[in-house]
Amino acid sequence: MIRRPPRSTLSSSSAASDVYKRQGMIRDCEAKELNGEADLPSTRVHMMYCLLANDLNRARFLWKRAHGTFQKDTELKALWAIGQALWHKDWAAAFAVRVPGTGEIEKLLPLLQETTRMRVL
Repeated sequence: MIRRPPRSTLSSSSAASDVYKRQGMIRDCEAKELNGEADLPSTRVHMMYCLLANDLNRARFLWKRAHGTFQKDTELKALWAIGQALWHKDWAAAFAVRVPGTGEIEKLLPLLQETTRMRVL
């Protein structure tokens, strides 16, 4: 008998398209970084999409590559604190981090919480 995980409330096609969109955003952010066009807002978005994709290694190396001035940004620091908590599987700490979200990051925070909940449960 093949055991399958319980179905989420999202249809499989919309969940799959979300994954492809996230992967595309990560590729776009990395291309920007490789071309030397990375700025603070794009680095924040890159970190968020890495966390949404549960790609903690990519998020960790993004943090290490970030310039010193980028690492001083409170929003990027808070996103990385979530990444660290997820890395250590400290779910309570991940949900307790308050991100002073602006723009796209603010819109994606509830999605990050929901996807993390779905992964954990």
